Amino acid sequence: MLSRRLKRVLLYLTVIVVCAILVFPLYWMFNTSLAPRNMLYVYPPRFIHPNATLDAYRAALFGSKPMFLWLRNSGLVALACMFIAI
Repeated sequence: MLSRRLKRVLLYLTVIVVCAILVFPLYWMFNTSLAPRNMLYVYPPRFIHPNATLDAYRAALFGSKPMFLWLRNSGLVALACMFIAI
């Protein structure tokens, strides 16, 4: 029979592994968003990009597309739906 301490260690290891599996896609999306365009399809993939850049965020927020207008419109629709539901 397993001791109480060993059961607890196995439980914590299981929780850590499950949390790592659940958080990894979020990490991968964020890591990919910081990668330069020429590094997106490199094989084997890199888990940490040495030359990370915020160019994708800069282009999305301040580029030629009106991102802030779209965010405002989405907020207004969400508020309208909330008030209608109340």
